[in-house]
Amino acid sequence: MSIIKLFAKLPIDLGQGEYKHNTKAKLIAFAHVPANHAGEAPTALDVGCGDGYWSKKLNGLGYKTTSIDIEREYPNVDADQPYEHTTIVNVNSPMPFPDNSFDLVWCTEVIEHLDNYRQTIREMRRVLKPSGKMIITTPNSFFWLHYILKIFGLSNK
Repeated sequence: MSIIKLFAKLPIDLGQGEYKHNTKAKLIAFAHVPANHAGEAPTALDVGCGDGYWSKKLNGLGYKTTSIDIEREYPNVDADQPYEHTTIVNVNSPMPFPDNSFDLVWCTEVIEHLDNYRQTIREMRRVLKPSGKMIITTPNSFFWLHYILKIFGLSNK
């Protein structure tokens, strides 16, 4: 077992690569997505959907998911090609959705790339229904392992 595969089992998130979808930290976050729904299908906003993996997982739980991401070149670290249901939205600007539009906002490994994360969080709150849930994950760059990797000239990329 490689050291990176071992770290993927810890409740931390070391970033991207082949383990970007199944680190313990991401699985913990996904476990907080409400799964039981009565009546109409709930709505979800996948902010920074990348390859669409989490959008598909949310759809699998019965959500009607809106998948948004910035315009980017492919292939890239997230995918060889864009997720077919991606709507191009720059979340550094106001989002083109009405207030109280979504039951869930899912934003994983995006917030640390934004120009003004506070503004984006305000926008996410604006589009989230009052009884909705927002789940945000981000790498912990202050985690001790990052410092050890830097000593050896390595990074978590």
